[in-house]
Amino acid sequence: MNCTCVRYTELPHTSNLFADFTYHPEKVQSFYPHIDGNFEAIAGEIRFPAERRASLVAALRQENGDNPALEQLALEGAVAVVTGQQVGLFSGPAYTIYKALTAVKLARDLSARGIPAVPVFWLATEDHDFAEVDHCWVFDAEHHAIKLQKPHSPASSQPVGQFVVSAPPVAELRAALAGFPFGEEVSALVEETYQPGRTMGEAFSALLKRLLAQYGLLHVDPMAPALRELAAPALRSALAAAPDLTAAVLERNRALEAAGYHAQVHVEDQTSFVFLLENGRRFTLRRSRCGLRISGRKIIPRTLPPSSLPAASRAARTVRSRSTSSRTTCSAARPSRRSKSSSAPSTWDCRRKASSTNTSSPSRPSC
Repeated sequence: MNCTCVRYTELPHTSNLFADFTYHPEKVQSFYPHIDGNFEAIAGEIRFPAERRASLVAALRQENGDNPALEQLALEGAVAVVTGQQVGLFSGPAYTIYKALTAVKLARDLSARGIPAVPVFWLATEDHDFAEVDHCWVFDAEHHAIKLQKPHSPASSQPVGQFVVSAPPVAELRAALAGFPFGEEVSALVEETYQPGRTMGEAFSALLKRLLAQYGLLHVDPMAPALRELAAPALRSALAAAPDLTAAVLERNRALEAAGYHAQVHVEDQTSFVFLLENGRRFTLRRSRCGLRISGRKIIPRTLPPSSLPAASRAARTVRSRSTSSRTTCSAARPSRRSKSSSAPSTWDCRRKASSTNTSSPSRPSC
């Protein structure tokens, strides 16, 4: 095999920020204060209460069983080296594995320096961009690129991690890898883990655990109820601090653009950085003068159960606000009229009123 080193700057779509981060770190140090790699200093800044640490270990045990890394994480002063990826078909792009192994290597290096550390892989099961995870690419024996794709797409707002696997293209994978060393072994492993009836998140996690079993990598599924419960206080704080967070991101975007880079997260004044899960669908929560809204419905944060609050958006995509000629009033803790399932959590009841009943100024939103 002939190996060739290709610089990132020779690859299409490489951003200036990533190129400077990789080859000229001194240029971006104001944006990445720990780019010098002084991980001991970073670890020393972490303060994690013992009670919360114990709750985290207990929650992770549900997904990771008797993984020895949990005992390491339970130690006072232990840190986690976290990476992650969308739950793509057949483990997604090759850098999924590179990310995981990098976290393993860094955790081992820190442990060798006297800082207990464990590698953690974040399964991005909440993402709803199915077009990014429904396929993967492999090469066949003739060096042709072969695209393997999962048929049938879920609803555009459904978290991809919950999408149930059916008819994964395992036969096509086996045909493409025929003749390769370990080709049949890899195909058999994929067939074993991507069983019909499993979700994309479950299958991805099962395959990664089998591939990297010897490295003690902990998996985190943010859709797990126990983890959502733990995350609820942080998400509520983020909702309360949304105006300040938005202002800070907008200011950072301006600084990046002034330095010759592009904005990393596209936000606007109404961005909340948080989604709401309702009846298996994900909705963008937007701020208004009256509080939080989804397409005209008012949401009262104190009524939101932890299971309905997903983590902040990784892209915080801009969603244009929609105007409406009707007024919406919302009452907390009532079944939604939109929901036909008595078992699904509902947190509001929204009723339309004719705009003629609105006594406030027509140019102002109604609360």
